[in-house]
Amino acid sequence: MDNTDEYSTEFTQAVPDVPEVNVMLDALEDTVDQMDAVAGGESISMTASQNYFAGVLFANGVISHSQLAGNEEGGVFSAIGNGFAAAWKWLCDMFKSVWGFFFGRDNAEEADKTKKEIDDNNKDATAAENGTQSDEDAKKQASAMASVAAENGDPALAEELRKARTPKEVKDAVKKALKVMPKLNKKAKDKATQAVKSAVVAKNGFNKVINDDKNQKYTDANNKLKETNHDAAEILIDLEADINKAVMKDKQFIPMLEKAMELDSVAKVVAFGRAIQSNVDSMKSLGESFNQRKSKMQAILNATEAKMKKAKEANDKAELKNLLATLRVVMNRAVKVAKLIEISNARLRAAHLALIGIFAI
Repeated sequence: MDNTDEYSTEFTQAVPDVPEVNVMLDALEDTVDQMDAVAGGESISMTASQNYFAGVLFANGVISHSQLAGNEEGGVFSAIGNGFAAAWKWLCDMFKSVWGFFFGRDNAEEADKTKKEIDDNNKDATAAENGTQSDEDAKKQASAMASVAAENGDPALAEELRKARTPKEVKDAVKKALKVMPKLNKKAKDKATQAVKSAVVAKNGFNKVINDDKNQKYTDANNKLKETNHDAAEILIDLEADINKAVMKDKQFIPMLEKAMELDSVAKVVAFGRAIQSNVDSMKSLGESFNQRKSKMQAILNATEAKMKKAKEANDKAELKNLLATLRVVMNRAVKVAKLIEISNARLRAAHLALIGIFAI
């Protein structure tokens, strides 16, 4: 097993979905349940969870095709042997990747990317409103706005935009058109409506991260872990406090997001962009709080690996299941938060871009 003190720098898979993580842990639990049967020489069939995880391991080059097909003795998950060890190591490496990469490097990069895109959108929109955009940009904006006006019942505006010749005439026409685009640009408004709704769903999903988990195994394991003095319980309690802080900030932001389609001027959309950036900073801070606990989580993983080895040697199924339950809790929390931050950033970027698009900029 991997006992390195440093988080993997080679495992670069994207943040997995929470259900995927739970299926992988189910596969390891199924393997524990099969220990006695395998030890007694019984022939066993792989469960659906084991088949899924075996496919993941094969796709990532961890197991051979013969192991995947079950041609090697016992198959990949046989008897808590090499296959189980490989599966466990892969799962831990994936988890280290989420903690070390996403909450470290990727968290900051995603936040900075989101804020920069919003800055760029705001600069373009403000320049168009002030008439300080380049002559080339003004021509493109006038052309786009003319098409919107022609398609949506304002031929006079379309004609005015198309007849503008000098840079000043073009920019003045664009300024005038900006004021009526929110009423005319129906296709862009429909697109923005969907983008905003999608962002609201992502933010509401984050607000349910603590109390609304439909996986019963996770819920049971989480409740049991909180009642113990396990080091992981202490970390989870601290992280829940940090998550709650982010949730409180989200509760202030979501009503603004829900009313985003009421924004009817460039200035209002630009101001909303700054509100998005503030929310992105909140999510970034939450990711940083996870990252600050990386060394403690590494120690817990190392200790869990050592206990797992002893439990395997002692054929202690109850202890193996307890260890897997602990891993399920910490992995679920980290992966869920990472995934929701990732989705939140992406959907807020799309929502702001779509709102700017209403003005045909």
